[in-house]
Amino acid sequence: MTLQQKTVSDGSAFEKLLKITELQGGDPKFLEDLDSYPQAKYSKTILADRPGYLAQINTMNLGFAGIQLGAGRRKISDELDYSSGLYIKQKLGNEIKVGDELLTIFSNNESALEEVAGQMPQVFTISDDAPELPPLIVERIS
Repeated sequence: MTLQQKTVSDGSAFEKLLKITELQGGDPKFLEDLDSYPQAKYSKTILADRPGYLAQINTMNLGFAGIQLGAGRRKISDELDYSSGLYIKQKLGNEIKVGDELLTIFSNNESALEEVAGQMPQVFTISDDAPELPPLIVERIS
């Protein structure tokens, strides 16, 4: 068993996460009871409209979409909506069938959610051929 596996299985990794969360001003009770975290009023899941392979995700547009939903800031004084956001359900290179879930959008602002949903077809590129993916680790620095 690796050190990582040991710390996860014995709970010490989770205890460390709770401590780090508290030290950064977060409330660790949300990690201990995920149902207590605020839930967005509206959600919408984006489905694939064609089969193929997930070849590209325009992450810059996803970031701007998150800002529109309230999950990010345009300026430092903007308030965050901690229940809004985007949950990507696929990885690059995955084989996709028509109707597969690509992403779920969460927001308390229904019009912002609908506007962002309308932008999502341009965010995901599904190709006929499996994409060549770059390595996850380019090099190790020691």
